[in-house]
Amino acid sequence: FDDFSAALHARPSDARAQSLRGAASLVLGRQHDAFADLTASLAAVPSCAFTRTCRGALFLALGGAESAVGELDAALKVAPREALALGLRGSIKLSLGNCADALRDIDAALAIDPWDISVLRDRGCAKMALGRHADALQDFEAALEPDPQDYCAIELAGLVRATLSGRTTLPQQQHQQQRQRSSVSAGRNS
Repeated sequence: FDDFSAALHARPSDARAQSLRGAASLVLGRQHDAFADLTASLAAVPSCAFTRTCRGALFLALGGAESAVGELDAALKVAPREALALGLRGSIKLSLGNCADALRDIDAALAIDPWDISVLRDRGCAKMALGRHADALQDFEAALEPDPQDYCAIELAGLVRATLSGRTTLPQQQHQQQRQRSSVSAGRNS
């Protein structure tokens, strides 16, 4: 954050530094500062996919899923292969229950960046919601390869295994999926 502030002090009209400081503010939970920097950066360079993607994440953190999707749509018009925007839009669609559309965005994101673990988990959740449990299990197991201690992937893989073996009922599964979607969304915002 301080480095981007220093860059802006030296070059106040540097939209890239402003966008990066906005992204850093978002990660630090400084939403007001993030909004100010990202809005100023976007005014200077309206076609910046990174800035629009960060604004999408900010709007999601503020509880505005529709506004977030709008920013992500705008980012993807400029940069259709922006994996972060595709993955985040897919995650939002998943949390809204639009699993088939979510899966399309998530698959596209993973085609670009196959080891984004949070997107890989989201794909497993979408497949699970669509009743494709064996496919979901493969995604959760793949998410565990780089990090065998990934609590979310462990929990989800266990849930799918229980479902496949008949040890859990559909209402339990739906409740667990909703908890996981909330957990994944919260994890992206931190």
